[in-house]
Amino acid sequence: MSNGEEHRLRRKVIMKAFNYEALERYVPIMQEIMRESVQRWCGAAQPVMVWPMAREMAFRVASAVLVGFQHSDEEIQHLTFLFTNMVKNLFSLPVKLPGSGLSNGLFYRKAIDEWMMNHIQRKKEFVLQGGDSGDVLSHIMNTAKDNGEKLSDQEIQDTVVELLFAGHETTSSAATSLIMHLALQPQVVQKVHEDLEKHGLLQPDQPLSLEQVGRLTYVGQVVKEVLRRRPPIGGGYRRALKSFEIGGFQVPEGWAVLYSIRDTHEASQIFSSPELFDPDRWTPETSQAPLARYDMVTFGGGPRACVGKEFAKLQLKLLCVELTRRCRWKLAEDKLPDMKFLPIVYPAGGLPVIFTPIGRKSQPYDRNKNDFLHEKERTRDKGSPVLCSVSFEKDINVAM
Repeated sequence: MSNGEEHRLRRKVIMKAFNYEALERYVPIMQEIMRESVQRWCGAAQPVMVWPMAREMAFRVASAVLVGFQHSDEEIQHLTFLFTNMVKNLFSLPVKLPGSGLSNGLFYRKAIDEWMMNHIQRKKEFVLQGGDSGDVLSHIMNTAKDNGEKLSDQEIQDTVVELLFAGHETTSSAATSLIMHLALQPQVVQKVHEDLEKHGLLQPDQPLSLEQVGRLTYVGQVVKEVLRRRPPIGGGYRRALKSFEIGGFQVPEGWAVLYSIRDTHEASQIFSSPELFDPDRWTPETSQAPLARYDMVTFGGGPRACVGKEFAKLQLKLLCVELTRRCRWKLAEDKLPDMKFLPIVYPAGGLPVIFTPIGRKSQPYDRNKNDFLHEKERTRDKGSPVLCSVSFEKDINVAM
């Protein structure tokens, strides 16, 4: 992790790759990938396991837009497998023994590096020849070249892994939550439909622009509520710049402070009925957004707030649009899914969902004839450890 001046300069470079003009360039690429994914789901004869499929879709977007790599379906599946297993071992004891979580995580990280090496070498040659494919990695490498800096192979590898990890893990979690909540709230889907109809964007094959997506007020409210109700990451940490007191406890200067994003949202005094999924809480007339700076912390805050937050929200908006104007969907099981919370939020059983193209009637589904229920017995996760149920207060001087 970069710190101090190095972090500030690196963040400044990356932020340019997520400005309005850059996001406008990314929209057609992202929309095409999501369109293909939704069409594939609608064409499935059996329920689609949304969680793994959302991971593949988000990885495909991250690979194309963030690092400019083109992969076959087989490569995407393999790389998603490698990243999934690396992430599984993130929260492991720092003990490097055969079969330990740390050893497994390092094994999969090495496999990722080896797989990416050829792509990175081609990217370096392309950039050295003056090429710019418009992706985030090209922007970072060209900026370094223009400044007379030379990025080492290890620095490029680390950047690629960081971009791919940050660009698909949390987004796939949020995409899965979006599909789940809308399956449970048909009246919300109807309002999204009305939002699209109001702006003349109901045609399935109609290309979208960033400006058009920005006009979809209700779609934005839905995405914001998904991120409030199901933040992909449970918490984070910061370092106290000076000693302070909170809840009767003293926190000395220099201590690491863990905070819970989910508990902050749920314990907030700003949100009425915070346990409910209610996009209308974000309507322009009654929006709680101006009051929620310290109560809605999905993307963190301060100098270390998520630099790609607008990119992530744009993906979710595009997915919401493509789903609503192409299909209808419902959960394949009668009960709510058991949720896991580490390292990110995801449904334990994969979230089987039945997708039906608009214009075709949904057929009854016989669960007894399908394999997806014949899995090992699922265990309910009681939730991740509570890190710190704290709403950020203005008078707490914590380094963000």
